[in-house]
Amino acid sequence: MTQNSKKSHILPNKTKIDHYIIDSHIGHDSNGEIYTVYDERHEGPWAMKVEMKNNKKHSLTEEIQCLQILRGSPMFPEYICNGETNELKYFIMELLGPPILLIRRSLPDLRFTQLTVTIMAKEMLKCIEELHKRGYIHRNIKPGHFLIRPNRQNPVVLIDFSSSRRYTDIKTGNLLPPRPNPGFSGSCSFSSMYAHEGKELGRRDDIFSWIFTVIQMVDKRLPWPGHKDPEKT
Repeated sequence: MTQNSKKSHILPNKTKIDHYIIDSHIGHDSNGEIYTVYDERHEGPWAMKVEMKNNKKHSLTEEIQCLQILRGSPMFPEYICNGETNELKYFIMELLGPPILLIRRSLPDLRFTQLTVTIMAKEMLKCIEELHKRGYIHRNIKPGHFLIRPNRQNPVVLIDFSSSRRYTDIKTGNLLPPRPNPGFSGSCSFSSMYAHEGKELGRRDDIFSWIFTVIQMVDKRLPWPGHKDPEKT
């Protein structure tokens, strides 16, 4: 997220958006801010993602479409509704957490045990596989995009579909042809070599990013510097 949007787009607590009231700001991605909210009847809490209409980039509409297709699976947050005002667009979803990233950072030696990593890695891979079965690739797999749900059957949930893209035709199910110059997509440290080369991404690239995520969970860091500059990485 840009420095400017961080300064100007974080809404204060108690801000009312339609019939939802912001309780606290809990995070952000490249295109939006995420808040804990209640409604006017004090029902909730839910998570609200907000995208300002004056942002340079817009992905909320596509993310809503993705979440609607993912409905019914416990491996993704439950989509509830969406709306807009004169200044912004938003959607409401299930409140989950904390992220695996924050859990790791809270550990004394900043790493999980191998048994924990094995269990969590398998659950993360199940989420990615289910996303692929629904016709989407994530294109930004990393530790911060996996949250914990208090459920033994499905304890890990994949979030943030602002970079996601269909890789199959919605009518035929056939693979979509690669675009000639799609550009870079993802997080620099966790992206595949194909992403850094600006090539069209596919299911394999989500798996590469999953492998890099698992490496960090075990070793505390990746074997390359975590720069935002693809060349340095």
